[in-house]
Amino acid sequence: MPRLGRLVLRCGLAAGTLGAAALPAGAQQGSVQISTAVQSVQGNPERLAGQSGFDPDMAIAWLQPGTRFGVFQVEIRGTRRGDAFHSGRLYGVLRDLKAGGAAWTIEAGDAYFSPGIGDYRFANLFAPAVTFNGAAVTGRTARSSIAVVAGRTTAWRNIFGSDPHGLGQTLGVVRATHHLTAALDVSARASRVRTSSLGEFSYTVDASDQVGGGARLAVTPALQIVADGSVVSYRRVGSPVRERDGSYLGGLSWLHAKGWVQVNASRFSPGDFPALNNPMQDRQGLFAAGDYDLTSRVRLSAGWDNFRSNLRPAASGASARPSPQSSGEREFGGIRMQVSSRTAVTLRGELGGRRSRPIGPGFFSDSDTGSWAAEWQGAVGRTNTFVRYSARRNVEHANDNGSYDQRDLSAQLFASMSQGSQLFGTALVSRTGTGGGSGNTYWQGGGGAQVRVPHHDLWLRAEGNAARNMDLLTRTQVPRESVGFGLNGQLSRQTTLAFNVNMDRAVSPAFDGTPWTTRSTLRVIRTMSTGSVRLAGGGATTDRTTARSSGSGTISGTVFADWNANGLLDAGENLLEGIPLRVGAGRSNTGRDGQFAFLNVPTGTREVGLDTGALPIDFDAPAVAQVQVDLARGSVTRVNFGLVPLGTIAGRVTRDANGNGRADPDEDAIDGAIVVLDGGARSEQARRGRYRFDSVRSGPHLVRLLVESLPDGSQITGSAELPADLSRGALTADVSFVVSIEKRPEIRKVFPSRTGAAAPAAPVRTGTRTTASRANAAPGAARTAAAPPRPAARRPDPGAPGAAAAPPPEAAGDTFAIQVAALSDPLRAKDIVQGLQAAGVPAYLEGPPPADPDAPYRVRVGPYATRGAAQRMAAVLEQERGEKLWVTKARPATAR
Repeated sequence: MPRLGRLVLRCGLAAGTLGAAALPAGAQQGSVQISTAVQSVQGNPERLAGQSGFDPDMAIAWLQPGTRFGVFQVEIRGTRRGDAFHSGRLYGVLRDLKAGGAAWTIEAGDAYFSPGIGDYRFANLFAPAVTFNGAAVTGRTARSSIAVVAGRTTAWRNIFGSDPHGLGQTLGVVRATHHLTAALDVSARASRVRTSSLGEFSYTVDASDQVGGGARLAVTPALQIVADGSVVSYRRVGSPVRERDGSYLGGLSWLHAKGWVQVNASRFSPGDFPALNNPMQDRQGLFAAGDYDLTSRVRLSAGWDNFRSNLRPAASGASARPSPQSSGEREFGGIRMQVSSRTAVTLRGELGGRRSRPIGPGFFSDSDTGSWAAEWQGAVGRTNTFVRYSARRNVEHANDNGSYDQRDLSAQLFASMSQGSQLFGTALVSRTGTGGGSGNTYWQGGGGAQVRVPHHDLWLRAEGNAARNMDLLTRTQVPRESVGFGLNGQLSRQTTLAFNVNMDRAVSPAFDGTPWTTRSTLRVIRTMSTGSVRLAGGGATTDRTTARSSGSGTISGTVFADWNANGLLDAGENLLEGIPLRVGAGRSNTGRDGQFAFLNVPTGTREVGLDTGALPIDFDAPAVAQVQVDLARGSVTRVNFGLVPLGTIAGRVTRDANGNGRADPDEDAIDGAIVVLDGGARSEQARRGRYRFDSVRSGPHLVRLLVESLPDGSQITGSAELPADLSRGALTADVSFVVSIEKRPEIRKVFPSRTGAAAPAAPVRTGTRTTASRANAAPGAARTAAAPPRPAARRPDPGAPGAAAAPPPEAAGDTFAIQVAALSDPLRAKDIVQGLQAAGVPAYLEGPPPADPDAPYRVRVGPYATRGAAQRMAAVLEQERGEKLWVTKARPATAR
């Protein structure tokens, strides 16, 4: 164990050194992020098989949303290759750049893209992403899109997947799609691939050129028909001959009220986009599969798959790298029975056969395979269990030693002891018997626990496993054990930690030295926001609620930025991704196109709406955030929601000393003036001549300067009420006032007490006008800026929704706050805070930030982790105080 101690210390020192320079960032909002990681492996060199004993990984990423573009992102990584430091992934992207009526995304560096075959979403046709080093340009409008990709394919190496290695393969791809009608989408594509070397990866085609296209017809929203075809010209490895043939795909996908059906036929030419990682080449097949809800508790599934590879055997045999001929088919099916609300039993079966024959004379493999499995998954109290038994039989007709029978029994258990502790266990027994009469039994058992570290969002995990297996060379039982532990989670609000150590012991007579291999990894990520916020999006998820006998329908729609707050999607208003929505217990986020869809929703009256407690903090919910829809069987109902962007109105109140009617930089500011927004909805008191309204809904507004709050003899140059328009092009408006003051005998103004003290018994007369008449000239004008707490204020129930448990402004995760007042006098602001706290309200005082020392002292309540919690508390306070309050973004506790 001394070696392990040195190893842990070595990892800790390395990651600590890297983490010290961390510049933080947020993955879903404007940010700068630095991550540092290291892996160390120790053990017998023969067991390590050339693995590096020490691998570092460093990265810096900057993600910044903008107004003229969606997101600017850049990532720079460093790693180690061999014995030298090496630059890893380099990537930059500018997303959603508006030009020519389209939104453009420009990428450069180490990127990836998915072949177009994945757009059709057939269960049997899957193509992983192709990684490349180069550039890509994508443009899209409401109806069309185009993408151009060019570069050299890469293979990503090292444990962190951060070291892209360029290969000898270049590619160019152009793809375009167009929404021709409401039901018909068409696409076109062209590609060029040239290959000279793929390193350790095999390939059969040197050069390929392809042109093709496809169409998808939505007969109904649930029934789609696909047709796709292409012409291919290619040359095989070592062959001077150019071959020409084609590829095709045809099929349909039907999502009905009680399940789904997919049927397709495909042929992919040997030269069909032969990029690394793309498996759709030199094969053809037929496929049919589906699910059906026999009852509300019983679901049936079945399918059939037939394939053949090496479509041109003679041409393949003439090349330098011939491919074997293979063919096969399989039939599969199953039944799932819901025994109770938390228990289900599943039975599956599969039959099939496969033949593989090399080109020319030689050994061929011809086998029949069948399998079946039974699964039980259930939950009792806080315990979840899973048990699976499977049997597989494979018969090699030409080689009896290749035949075998295999029986597997596995079980998993997970028990939640409390919110901060869980136990888990696994077990596996596998018995394999060969056609030659020999057999082997493998068993494995293990378990562990994870516990949450008190007062932190960190989890400590420990587990162990033991196994026994028959060594095929010595025919002896070989023991193997492993133990591991880790500490993972949120180290602080802006820092995450992942530290894991795994030790594996495998005794083998083939290796000398220690049987232990130790692998340790440590990663530290620190993030810090730059202030701009945009939620990360994933595609809209599907609420696959179990359909009842009455059938189901679809609820879909759009979420957009409602810049004029009229509730309608107008021209120029952008769609929003990553916006959370709910239908009953089902949840979904809008995709990149602002669309969402809930499929298989039980019929009847359903409520669909925004999850207002999780909306982005730069948007306000619409007046109607949830609606009810009557859903009929097989119907599609669309609803749209508009989120109102929030902006800022700020400005100055300046004394016009030289009488030129303008606010010159060297002229004095007027302190204490009261500015009212939208006829009294909100008000602010200017501090050293400056005021600011945050979290203001986009659209037209009116800002009024109260003449009653100005010194005696004041006259406002121009209008006392000015318009302010917050629009897509400008979410910040500057509205300033210029005031001229005529010198008169001093009139001292006394406003009513804002600290709960009794008002003066009689007005104080210092000139020709009474203070009482001045103060009451605009009733309620300064109420929001400095409203006193009522002595009889009800103490909110700590257990009530939205009630904060404690008032400390340093609480982690503060995001939203309720603003009660903004004052230039810190003593008066403190009096209001103390009055609120005495009534049980978690109030606190927020002073001017260092960057703006002239800002007012703000009385706020909170903080709250979600907007919904803050809004619920604001409603309680509004009712008790009789004034309009609003929810705004809370400043980080460290900045208060």
